[in-house]
Amino acid sequence: MSAQREIVVGVDSEGYRERRNITGLPTKNVRYRRVRGARAPLAFAHYVTYRRPHFALQHHFQDFGLSRADLHHFFFSISFGPKPWIVSFSSWIPRWGKQDRRGLERLADDGCRRLIPISQHAWDVQRHVLQHNADLLPAIEPKVEVIHPAQRPIIADFGEKPGAHDTIDFVFVGKQFFLKGGAAMLRVFTRLLDEGLPLRLHVVSAMQHVDFTTRSTPADVAAARNLMSRYPGRIVFHGRLPNADVLELLRRSHVALLPTIADTYGYFALEAQAAGCPVITTPVQALAEINNDSCGWLLDVPLNEIGRARRRTEEERAAFDAALEEGLDAAVRDVLDRPDQIVIRGRRALDRIRDAHDPVRTAARLRAIYDEALRA
Repeated sequence: MSAQREIVVGVDSEGYRERRNITGLPTKNVRYRRVRGARAPLAFAHYVTYRRPHFALQHHFQDFGLSRADLHHFFFSISFGPKPWIVSFSSWIPRWGKQDRRGLERLADDGCRRLIPISQHAWDVQRHVLQHNADLLPAIEPKVEVIHPAQRPIIADFGEKPGAHDTIDFVFVGKQFFLKGGAAMLRVFTRLLDEGLPLRLHVVSAMQHVDFTTRSTPADVAAARNLMSRYPGRIVFHGRLPNADVLELLRRSHVALLPTIADTYGYFALEAQAAGCPVITTPVQALAEINNDSCGWLLDVPLNEIGRARRRTEEERAAFDAALEEGLDAAVRDVLDRPDQIVIRGRRALDRIRDAHDPVRTAARLRAIYDEALRA
């Protein structure tokens, strides 16, 4: 049998998404190379000037076949060049316009060899986008393959975890504090602490408040910081932490929290499960695919037809927020009432990471997709 030849795969970015889904995998005999399209200088200049991305510049790739790569694998970007290409995504594409016909036609074109949504939810959203260009669906759908992000176990065995004896440690990680459900979480935890219940909350957050739905303000940030300071030793605010420190905190903690309003995937849930922490999450977007009431706690909140939080009107926002707080309160009390579930669900969480997110299997599938793309 001949040895598997090395191939060069071009990527137009080397950010977190690419590392988690493409370049950080142990894919055999694959060398990833950064490639830059004709619009890259304009995209960079726009970001430097306005401090925000311009999606039509950032995710529209054209290199006229000049890149030194056998094929391209992008996250979100759509290629208009001649080389075979693959695109991974966590939400709809084209990013510069859902109904941009030219971008959607590129997905249907033979040069696009595979579409890899990183969750079923991502494909459901893309299929919803295509309903107004349904004639393209027969050419696009056969190329679709859902591949969830890989995640290596952070602990080898659940026995490495500290026992939940006198105090149960919960951990919340999310730079967008309010979008990730931080306000409801603080109301619940301060109420439980006032009742004298044996818990400790760790908060890792940059306390960003600008998002598309919560309408939070700098005053809300100040109020949240002030509230946390009233519970020294019971609510521990860490601010920003390097990822290595977050993983160490997960190793020492019992239960993780992601009561989020919106999250295209929920990578933190994977990291928590990999550290043997069952996670309390909402079921928004992809989270219902990676968490459940067997390996964690899934909160019951109102969702729309594509699995996103139902929050269009004031009444819907109020109903969602009430359901979120009520469900989170019930879940945390269940943890405190039945601490044996930390062990039971934590073991299952670690097992599902091994079963569903194995980096070696994911890398082998990705290499096979590359080989198929180059044979086509």
